[in-house]
Amino acid sequence: MILVFYQRLKLILQKPFYKYHIIAGAFRLESNANNLISNLCKKGYNPSKLPVNDKGLTPVSFDNFSNRKDAVIALRKFQSSENKDAWIFEIE
Repeated sequence: MILVFYQRLKLILQKPFYKYHIIAGAFRLESNANNLISNLCKKGYNPSKLPVNDKGLTPVSFDNFSNRKDAVIALRKFQSSENKDAWIFEIE
């Protein structure tokens, strides 16, 4: 039991933290969020689902970044090719 807990904790601690997320959309229905994730994966992006926000919406990120400069570069590219309404969400 302790070994299993240690292995899970180790996986959590090894997971990289990304402060900047390019939001492609936010959805009340989880199925809509999952559909967008599937579509973004097919296009070669690295999408992720963020926790439900205070408005009850599930944000979907098309990619995550550890620094703002890379996030801004990706945002501009994503806005011109995929979604002009995409924006950067910063996790404190």
